[in-house]
Order: sequence, then structure tokens, then C-alpha cells
Amino acid sequence: FSSYAKSTPHLIHAPKNFLYIVFEKCHGQDCKDSFHVQEMTHENKEIFTATFTDPITKEMFSSGLGGEINVEKRRSSSLATPLHLGKVKILDGKVYYRNAKLAKHAAAARAIDCYIFREETADTNKIQLCIEDPYKTVEEGTSQKIDYSALLAQRNPKKSVYILHKKEPTFSSYAKSTPHLIHAPKNFLYIVFEKCHGQDCKDSFHVQEMTHENKEIFTATFTDPITKEMFSSGLGGEINVEKRRSSSLATPLHLGKVKILDGK
Repeated sequence: FSSYAKSTPHLIHAPKNFLYIVFEKCHGQDCKDSFHVQEMTHENKEIFTATFTDPITKEMFSSGLGGEINVEKRRSSSLATPLHLGKVKILDGKVYYRNAKLAKHAAAARAIDCYIFREETADTNKIQLCIEDPYKTVEEGTSQKIDYSALLAQRNPKKSVYILHKKEPTFSSYAKSTPHLIHAPKNFLYIVFEKCHGQDCKDSFHVQEMTHENKEIFTATFTDPITKEMFSSGLGGEINVEKRRSSSLATPLHLGKVKILDGK
């Protein structure tokens, strides 16, 4: 890796492409299917992080924080948006980019840095692609403590990066971020229960039917599939938050006709 970085330095401006070429040259193996992209939505925008898994050793490298590369550059082998100018988010110690392509290039860059560092034959400071320190072993990489606050200041003083501490999802956070959904409580419960607990609750309702004054009427219970706590049908009140037709009931709960029988 170090010899190719030294002889064709312009290629490392597109780390993923460099990795494809050099991995095959060094190991005679294709690594194009060795990337995995993880996508998430933050502040109504999709962001991406990625991993590159070495097809031989199975070692995994995560997207790194791209730094400026001060070597020869050619338009034919450069990214439209260089990694060091790509906007990123830091969530739980992972580096997320605005598109999947940059996330994969950033994972490739982290792998390249470590491969070159382990060869101990090149000036790694000159050709280092990520700001994070490279490491020699999986154990060293796993135990590595990275101060992203300091690295971000070094990478871009103008703040193209934001450090965020991801909070566990809660019902209140979803009610606050997507209030229109609570106008259809059952659907909101389906979505948020799965988001918070990773579990489907669609089969957790039990409906009780009875005839009163020659008309069928219904009450129901919802049983929490984790705690087994049971919740009975409540008396719906008017909901004074944002409303959208696509996520509202034809008859809002507060306008539904009800009967109170035996406290139900």
C-alpha cells in the first residue's frame, strides 16, 4: 500500500477506488463487495456511515474523519467533494456523512491509513487520509479513545461538523418531533413501540364486544408485550397539536360517541 501511495499519490484522493486497485494488486482479491453502509435519519435528513471489512482477515474499519490530503491531485481521480470538506455528524463515536458514497470513501480511507501504518515503510504523516490516528492491531483499534471535539477543531475551524450525543428514543421525544402522528394513537403506538423497544405490538390489543340498547358497542385493552401491563380504552379528549389528513382518524376520538358501563 505504501509503495502505491508513493508512486501514484494522486489516486488516494479517491480512497475507495485506490483501495479497490491496491487490494487486488497486493492480495489478488476483489474487495468491492466488502463495504456495508448504515443509514439513519437525523433532523429530517438522511446521514450515512460505513464499514469496510477486510475480505481476508475480516477486520472491520469504520468511516473516518477525512483530513486534507497534501499530495499531487488530478481531476480524473478526485472526489467532487473531498472528504475533508464533507459535512459530517458525530453520533455515539461514529462519523456520519451526508451521502453513502462519502461514507464508503471514509471507511476506505481509515483502512488505507492502518494498512500503510503497519507497513512502516512510508511517511505516514504525509499520506494520512483521516485525522484519527491509525493503529496496528484490532485490539488497539477497539481500545482507541478518540477526542472528536479536538479533531473537529483541527479539521475545520468553520464548523462543518456537529457532535451529537444520541439519546435513546422515547415516546415523548417522538410525540414532540412528530406530533401529527398522535392523532391516530394506535398507529403512533405501533411505530414508536417498535422504535423504542424493537418489538412489534400489533397483536397486543383485545377487543370486547357487547350489545346495548340493540346496538353493538366495543371496548378494548392494550397489553404491553414486555411488562404485560394492561391499558383500557380511555375517554378521548381533543388533541391540540399539528394535524395532517394522512395521519388522522375520520372521526377523532373526542367526537366519537361513547357509553360508560361498569367503569369502562
